[in-house]
Amino acid sequence: MQEATQKSTHSPKRRERILRRLWGSQRAPTRAAADSAAYYDRSIEDATETLQSFLKGNYANDAALGIAATETTRNTAANEKYAKSFQELSEAQKVDVLLSMVEAGNKASGALGQAARESDSWENATGELKEAQRQLQAVLGKPVLKKYNPHYPEVYRQDERSRQKVGSLTTLRKALEIPLGGW
Repeated sequence: MQEATQKSTHSPKRRERILRRLWGSQRAPTRAAADSAAYYDRSIEDATETLQSFLKGNYANDAALGIAATETTRNTAANEKYAKSFQELSEAQKVDVLLSMVEAGNKASGALGQAARESDSWENATGELKEAQRQLQAVLGKPVLKKYNPHYPEVYRQDERSRQKVGSLTTLRKALEIPLGGW
């Protein structure tokens, strides 16, 4: 159990530079965090923070990412990718191995590509609008918002009506389906 909380032996500043370079130059960490957030129904900020913490050497965050990153699994992954033990790797190689473990975990759980699958959905679009509205209300306050946007209550009612209609159409479509085995 001690290995789960093991930290990197390299300086935090050095690891931070490597992470910044990796995070800025590749889309893989962002995609992994987005897929994890969508699949486990968490905020992108929370998933990104968890992934960054894990990549910095906080291996206790492995379960939050849907993987088990014990010393044995890290060594196995490092050996497969670089033919070295995890401790013998450079910092960039360690980050690469850890990221590949997260991606493999996402693939095994079905989380890989989840963010892309959900990005164009009605629920996601309306969810983003509601979150933007919630944040705006938090900043401005409801009284100020209602004063400057008198149509706000009507827009909200229309959104709810649209959701009900989509739900009714889905129910109707399911009710009208003819089972293939029934002929």
